[in-house]
Amino acid sequence: MKQYNRILFVAESGTSRAPMAAGILSEYTLKHQVTIECRGLVVLFPEPLNQKAEAVMISNGINWENFTSTQLEDEDFTEYQLSMKVTIRNDKIVSITDVSGDGDAANDSYIKKAANGTSSKKGVVSQIITKGMPEEIDTVSGATCSSNAIIDGCKKALEMALRPEETEAQ
Repeated sequence: MKQYNRILFVAESGTSRAPMAAGILSEYTLKHQVTIECRGLVVLFPEPLNQKAEAVMISNGINWENFTSTQLEDEDFTEYQLSMKVTIRNDKIVSITDVSGDGDAANDSYIKKAANGTSSKKGVVSQIITKGMPEEIDTVSGATCSSNAIIDGCKKALEMALRPEETEAQ
């Protein structure tokens, strides 16, 4: 079984559910050292813990008196290298295969979701191949970072393919 060293709870504002979950889990004795954190999806400015959430926590012996909400940022995610094989013909992307990442195995599901899509959303690979270009491509919800990485990789591949070869002047 995969052993995690960090657990990040995320909720909309980061002032109620996420800190409550983090507070409750931090009270448990875990089998190994784990960093427990919480973030909000929309934090315009740091806010204290929601009063009702704080009352529930205090009534259960959990005190997060000096807590302030924190915005979820790109830095909260583990960086990894994404690789793929991009085939270009006549200045159009015609194939994207072997999409994989070298990071944590937990990223594999996001990469697969971004590439292949879901039952209700086309993956970025099929969108790019249909258009032949990585422009105006919709990211897959729940795999936005991986979707953007595939799109950016395709843009770079296309730029490299379109760049005229430099030759020495004779």
